[in-house]
Amino acid sequence: MQLLDWIVCDDIRFEQGGKKILIGMFDNEIKFNVSPDHPRPIVYRLASLIRVAGGAGEAFPDEAKISFYSDDVVVRDIPLLKINTPEKETPKLLTMVVKTDFKFSISSELSLKIDFYKDKEVVETLESPITVSILFPPEKGQPLTLIKTKNR
Repeated sequence: MQLLDWIVCDDIRFEQGGKKILIGMFDNEIKFNVSPDHPRPIVYRLASLIRVAGGAGEAFPDEAKISFYSDDVVVRDIPLLKINTPEKETPKLLTMVVKTDFKFSISSELSLKIDFYKDKEVVETLESPITVSILFPPEKGQPLTLIKTKNR
């Protein structure tokens, strides 16, 4: 199996016919524009669209456990998700949508790991090769860092 996409956005909505609408898609940064003395942690709901490709003739496992990490510490575990696939078909693409609340206090990196289970045993683990940066302005009393850019 191969992780094709991990798209992080504000919300994902479903249309008839199986289409998905992604709202407020982030690139690789989530910037919180709050004052330095704004109370923390900030609770923020994020939606993730995760697509996994199966190998040729390879059936998907029964369940998946999705974990989100911030600087190598688990910040959110999603309970086991049942993977329902028709017995006579071997799907080539598995799409999962997860909406969950996070508590962010400091600038950090958010990453993704998926454990796939077959008969209650982990059979494969996929990790995202990219991370999403969570960025806060400096807290009160910390100096600002100036970034020089070229004038156009």
